[in-house]
Parts: sequence; structure tokens; C-alpha cells
Amino acid sequence: MRTVINKMFRKQSVFEGLRKHSVHVKEGSEKMKEAIMAYLQEDYEKFNDITLEVMKIEKKADWVKSNIRNHIPKGIFLPVDRMDFLGTLKEQDAVLDSCEDAVIWLSFKKIKIDENIKKEILEYLDKTIEVVERLVSIVENIHRLISAISRRERKVIKKELKTLHFEEEETDTMERALLKEVFNSGKDMQYIYHVTHLIFILGRVADHSESVSNGLRMMMAR
Repeated sequence: MRTVINKMFRKQSVFEGLRKHSVHVKEGSEKMKEAIMAYLQEDYEKFNDITLEVMKIEKKADWVKSNIRNHIPKGIFLPVDRMDFLGTLKEQDAVLDSCEDAVIWLSFKKIKIDENIKKEILEYLDKTIEVVERLVSIVENIHRLISAISRRERKVIKKELKTLHFEEEETDTMERALLKEVFNSGKDMQYIYHVTHLIFILGRVADHSESVSNGLRMMMAR
């Protein structure tokens, strides 16, 4: 009985750490959106203030990540594959890293972005945040992965993961359309490079979110 209880506790502990980390991911992604909106509105003072907030959130998340890694027991039973779990944690951390990368990249240069491009960036940003929020919602209810032993419960979780996959595909489609728009804007190469690199970074936010969902799916299957 004691062994069973210990196994259950360890499973809850490692997933609780992942959930705590995801809280910072959600907060950081929301702040990234605020910062980018301020940048597009040319409110650079507000942008700089929020950028600092994103960086502070990322540091907190790094502390949580390190704490999780340091407290995962080695050489004893874990209810999920150790490498699968750490790989999923790494991808989740990369979501927030990419949010930080986006605002830091914009901080290098002030560029006035055309209204039509600005509108498409905001739509793309909204969809990217939607993907992150979907992921965090899944991770925040991670206890369902622990207790989801019935076929019905597993179907619910798999449906949520599948929805995230389709939402990420939507961001890919929007990314390609937005890149085409920027490259055909007739602007100079400095403008094009600055804006397209931002788009690529936002793409990484969604890509890493999907990688986390793939990791969760793998752990469910084991």
C-alpha cells in the first residue's frame, strides 16, 4: 500500500510542477501580447515597461523549471518516462522563451508598421495566444491525465489535444499569408527583416505549444 501511495504522490508532484510552470507561461504570453500591442501603437515607454515584466516572468519560470529538474528522483520508479517528461517541460519553457525573444527583438529598433500589416499581426498574435491558452488549460487540468483511466475521459483529453493541433495549423496558414504580405509590401529590407523575424518568433510560440501537447499525448499512451 505504501508503495502505491508513493507512486501516486510522485506522479502528482511532477505534474504539479509542470502545472505551476504553465502559470508563468500563460502570464508571460499575455504580457507579450500587451507589449506588442503597445509597440504597434508606438507607445514605446509602455512597451519597454512590459518587456521588463516579461523578462521577470521568464526568470521565475526558469526557477520553477530548475526546481522540477532537481527534484525528479533518479534511479527509481516514475509513472511516466523521465525523458518524455523532461522533454515536455523543455518545450513548455521554450514557449515562454519565445515570448521573451519576441519582445526583446522588437526592442532593438523602433519601426512604424503599416496599418494593414499591423492588423494582420494582431490577428496572428490573437490566434497564437489562443494556442497557448489552450495548452495551459490542458496542463492546468493535468490531474485528469493522472486519473483518466476510462475510455471516455481519455477521449475528452485527446479531443482537446487535437483541437490544439488544428489551431496551431491555423497559425501556420496565417504566418505564410502574413509573410507574403510583408515581402510584397514594397518596404526596404530593414523593415522587412524586422517584421518577418517577429513573425517567425511568434510562429515558434505556437510550434513549441504543439510540441508540449505531443509530449502529453506520448505520456498518456505509455
